[in-house]
Parts: sequence; structure tokens; C-alpha cells
Amino acid sequence: MTALAVLRSAPGSFGLCSPPESHAVDDQTRNFVYKKAVDKHLLHGDSVSDDQIQAWADEAEAGYDLSKLPAPRRGRPPLGNGPTSVLTVRLDAETIAAPTARAEADGITTRSEAIRTAVREWAHVA
Repeated sequence: MTALAVLRSAPGSFGLCSPPESHAVDDQTRNFVYKKAVDKHLLHGDSVSDDQIQAWADEAEAGYDLSKLPAPRRGRPPLGNGPTSVLTVRLDAETIAAPTARAEADGITTRSEAIRTAVREWAHVA
């Protein structure tokens, strides 16, 4: 049995028929995805050389002093003083666009952080 036949007979697969048209992927898209994933090593979007990967592997194989590592903690990092609450707010596109543009100008990377910053400034909370 070929690898393709095994994949097609696997549970959740499309069986021996071709996938539906909505799931079809053209060769150009498939090649782009594989080429991007295989040709470059990326870390946070930056290219990483084979020499750097080897240096990290050598460092890991040499071992780490566990006493110098930060203590593990559970959950998300705290956002302020004490527990936080989730607020659901509906905003129109214009209202969303203003803090988004300001956040980009100020170097704030997430919409949530931009909104927290705006609320703190409005409420005069440090």
C-alpha cells in the first residue's frame, strides 16, 4: 500500500475519492507553503543561521545551571495590582481605528494593551 493510499484510508480522511473542491490546494500554494517552511529557519520572524542553531544546540548539550533559571509560575503574567476582569465592549470601526493608529505610533503591539493604556490615561490611573 502506498503512503497516499494509507493517508486516504485514515479515519477522518476523504477516503479513496478526491477531496472536495473547497479543500483543494493548487500546486503553487502547496509549493509556497512547503518552501517557506523548509528553506528558512525563523525565530520571531527573523532569519536564524545554521551556525546559531548549532551554537544553541551545543549550549543545551553542555547543560544549564538550573539555579539561575527563573522560577516557573502558573497562568498568564499579571497585568496590574491584583486580579483582572474581562470586559466585553462593542465599538464602531472609527472608534477602534483611533487607538489602533495611536498604538502603532507608540509601538504598542496588541489591541488589548492599547485599550488598557487608553483607559488608564482617561481614568488617570498609573
